[in-house]
Amino acid sequence: MPCMPDTIPADIRFMIIDNVSSITDIRSVRAVNRAFCASATPAAFRTVGATNRRDSALGLVSLLESDLAQHVQEVFYRDAAASEDDYREDVKILECTPPLDADYDPSVQEPLVHALSLAGQLPRLTTLRFIFHPRIPEALLGQYEAQY
Repeated sequence: MPCMPDTIPADIRFMIIDNVSSITDIRSVRAVNRAFCASATPAAFRTVGATNRRDSALGLVSLLESDLAQHVQEVFYRDAAASEDDYREDVKILECTPPLDADYDPSVQEPLVHALSLAGQLPRLTTLRFIFHPRIPEALLGQYEAQY
């Protein structure tokens, strides 16, 4: 008789989940049944984050205020225009106000600050990661340097 998902031993479920590399797929595994949901939830919410978009920041706040927060080990912020590959240590860092990003939405600041304020309440948190877009358009860079 074939093994039904409800009867798969927990150690086998964890081995299956450990071999799923996509976070989207891990979150999909939660829909198989209650046993898989319970086994996959810690891995599905180990790393959570937001971009510089209001709906993304509000989603992060909702997650960090829920029971799922107990599984969070890493919280990240990523500029929507950036990718993991954009990070470089040799990028010139500019400090200026207002932000150079023409798409900056000031309404995202409050939920992001609130989300980061919840970090101290995350029992398993080990990492806060921030990824900013390293490329500043030449026209904006020229304007900034001309002012100072």
